[in-house]
Amino acid sequence: MVLYANLLLSAAGALGTWTFMVYAGQPDDWSWLLFFLPFAAWAAIPFAVIAFASRRARTIPAALRVLFVATLILTFGSMYLLYTAFVTSPDAQSGIVFVFLPIWQMVGLMPFLLVSRLLRARNARAQQAEVAGR
Repeated sequence: MVLYANLLLSAAGALGTWTFMVYAGQPDDWSWLLFFLPFAAWAAIPFAVIAFASRRARTIPAALRVLFVATLILTFGSMYLLYTAFVTSPDAQSGIVFVFLPIWQMVGLMPFLLVSRLLRARNARAQQAEVAGR
């Protein structure tokens, strides 16, 4: 259940980010799409990383809960920052958010990813000890 919530929130975060990109870009022709695609891929990296980590930790409930908290912070924090940058206080330099936000998102995800990895390693050691004890 938590795995699907993580995947759904990750997809919603990426879609929300892309929606703000389209809103900020105000496309008027198809050539705009050529510039949108690389930035869309760049902006989706943190959401893809958390989805991938959730899939890897799918059998360890504690790791999934840690990643769920990270997904909540990532998704809702991103939507808040993008809403603030483009709706409540728009500025001509607001578009730079799409360049730097994924970097800061990845920095913020690192502790959660590390804890998830440690929990997965602890679970693997416990399974090995259980098999060796038989």
